[in-house]
Amino acid sequence: FPAPTDPNYVPPGWGPFLGDANPLSKGEFYAFLGPGSTYFGFQLNENGIVKQYDGDDYQTDTYADIAVDRIDNHAANFPNTPLYMQVQFFAPHDPNQPATRHAGAFSTALLPVDKSFNEKDLRDKPAWVKRINRLGGGLISKITARYRGRLETLLAVDEAIERIVAKLEAEGQLGNTYLIFTSDNGFMQGQHRLHQGKFVPYEPSIQVPLLIRGPGIPPGGISKELVSNVDITSTILEMTGAAPGLTQDGRSLLPFARDPLTKTTRPILLETGPPGAIGEIASASGKGRRARLSKYVKNLDLDRSAQIARVITAPRYRAIRTGRYVLAKYGDGGRELYDLQKDRLEVNSFYKNGRYAAVRKFLLKALAKLSPCVGAACNVEIGKPPKPLP
Repeated sequence: FPAPTDPNYVPPGWGPFLGDANPLSKGEFYAFLGPGSTYFGFQLNENGIVKQYDGDDYQTDTYADIAVDRIDNHAANFPNTPLYMQVQFFAPHDPNQPATRHAGAFSTALLPVDKSFNEKDLRDKPAWVKRINRLGGGLISKITARYRGRLETLLAVDEAIERIVAKLEAEGQLGNTYLIFTSDNGFMQGQHRLHQGKFVPYEPSIQVPLLIRGPGIPPGGISKELVSNVDITSTILEMTGAAPGLTQDGRSLLPFARDPLTKTTRPILLETGPPGAIGEIASASGKGRRARLSKYVKNLDLDRSAQIARVITAPRYRAIRTGRYVLAKYGDGGRELYDLQKDRLEVNSFYKNGRYAAVRKFLLKALAKLSPCVGAACNVEIGKPPKPLP
């Protein structure tokens, strides 16, 4: 948030804050982390008032305390008004400090290792991946330690969610409330030699958990529909009956949650952020060179911690993901095509394989239409891609 010296800052659309019981305030409340904050000894801007928490307060627990308190407050002061709450836990981001009670809970957990981990043969990979050396024992140990720490931080998140759900149930509102649990991105943990990061078109980076419960949603249903985070806003709009002030590129997930057998062929667009200026690029070899950042992802991680090893720079890309395939086009000319039905670990790219020529042509054409899409055009079904030749 803005500098702690500016406690009068109010996010657009929020306020006025006239007290919890004042009808004009509508019970609005926000709290977000101050600069440099971490799991202990953090700082929150709460409705424009900067509050410093001491070293005994654990951030995730404090978020749970505030969430439960706001449910109590809303039930007391606005019992006939719908409640919208968004809780964004910092865990499991670096420095992944668990609550004291959870320290060491996963000290012997094994790092998930498969054929994509520390991948041996990169001949089918784009040039930027080929430049990455294989992971050594020391770096694998650091990845393992970070993995265990992340798991330990999530235990407090589990407890926080349990408290929030229990409070809704105690207030008699659980059956009338939609709950959405998801994340913004996945993490690379040694797959394809990437020791960390989250801005690449590989499955560990783009896959996130997504659970929805609420009125009209049958328990235990599992939908195989391909969905994206851009759909979350459209889903909330349908849940609330609200009218958006901006054009929505996503679509509501409610039809698929209510009927898990509903299926479409809408693809997902994956792409990196906006262009940057000309700057210094550090390659995997450690040598710097001048390059246009508009072609590159400046930082594969963007966590607040420093890279634990060499800097890895990836070109910017656009990619299309269907139920079976993912095709990526990089800014430096690199190309990848994976058949997730045959190779879910993305070990072998079929981009140059003649058997996949028709598949490649189909996906490239679909990606060209999807890249500039706006609104409803982003949700057009493309049909099933052709099958590869025998």
